[in-house]
Amino acid sequence: MIRVISIILLYTVILFSCQDSDKGNVNPLSATVQKQYSDKGDSIVKLTFDTLRSALQQSLTEKGVEGAIEYCSINAYAITALHAKEELMIRRTAEKYRNPVNAPDSLEKLVFARYASLFEKKQPLENTVLESSGNIHYFKPIILQTMCKNCHGKSGSDIQPGVIEAIKKRYPADQATGFSEGDLRGMWHIRFPRK
Repeated sequence: MIRVISIILLYTVILFSCQDSDKGNVNPLSATVQKQYSDKGDSIVKLTFDTLRSALQQSLTEKGVEGAIEYCSINAYAITALHAKEELMIRRTAEKYRNPVNAPDSLEKLVFARYASLFEKKQPLENTVLESSGNIHYFKPIILQTMCKNCHGKSGSDIQPGVIEAIKKRYPADQATGFSEGDLRGMWHIRFPRK
């Protein structure tokens, strides 16, 4: 019941807030279509995340945290694009982003604000699936994991000084630090063309 109310509230906020958005109107979907695209999105996120994590762990082992920052800045988008097929768009975004390319658009800001509100109230964060401008949009929260604290944790305790310097060198306007394990870090966004 709470989930249904949350979805209705999300649609209401998005419908009234996206009038001038580049995303257009947001339309509700049947439970069957939501489940279908949620399952597809979960599968793509798992495949993409597993590929990214594996490449990052190898880079950490070979080059350390500072080398992994360089590796990510050069390769993360290419690795993510490996799994974008049939006009799919796969991206990671956050309110506090590291790379300006990952800044959220208007629809992403609304969905992330909803996740942040649920997180603050200690309510479950579930996938969101909605239709906008003829596309299906899938969102999944990203929760900070232990290994991510090396680059996204707290300066001084989690992030070593050399790593902080490497981050600032590549991303002078970085906002993506100060997180603790289990925090809402960002979200996945997959856009499927509606068939």
